[in-house]
Parts: sequence; C-alpha cells; structure tokens
Amino acid sequence: MPPAPGDLCEAQFCREVVERTVEELGALNILVSNATYLNSKLRLEQLTAEDWDRTFKTNAYAYFHLVMAALPHLDEATRSSPRPRRKPSRAAPP
Repeated sequence: MPPAPGDLCEAQFCREVVERTVEELGALNILVSNATYLNSKLRLEQLTAEDWDRTFKTNAYAYFHLVMAALPHLDEATRSSPRPRRKPSRAAPP
C-alpha cells in the first residue's frame, strides 16, 4: 500500500487514511501512529506559541483523531478474537 500524503493534524485526513486502509486491507487489527514533531529549540524562551501548537497537534491531536477513526474498525476486527485473560493482581501487603 503506497503512502498517503497528507497532514495528520487534520481530523478529516485521519478519517480518510483509516478508511482507505480498511478498504484496501479488509480490516484493521492494530493502530500504530509513528508521526511526531520535535522542535529544535534548546531554550524555553525560544519556543513560540506556534511551535507549541504544532507539537500538540502532531503528537497528541493526530493520535486522538486516528484512534477515533480506527476504533469502530478495531472493535469489528477484534470482536471474534480471543482476548488474553489477565491474572488477578495480588494486593500489596499492608
């Protein structure tokens, strides 16, 4: 599947890329968001509001938009799959 050029900071693009993936692959089993933005400012006073905004839009908002778009497909894909059972944790001694 070729890369889909676009901006993950835009909710619409996130929805489109998830839908395209499901259409081309038939299902979605896992979501990996590997896009990040790290500015090169070394001192806090060099950081601008635009830097701050871009960092959050890329590193937090994009992930949120991808998860929201993928969630219905992940539920469908995993509904019939066995889920691992968690062992009960022991309470810490008093």
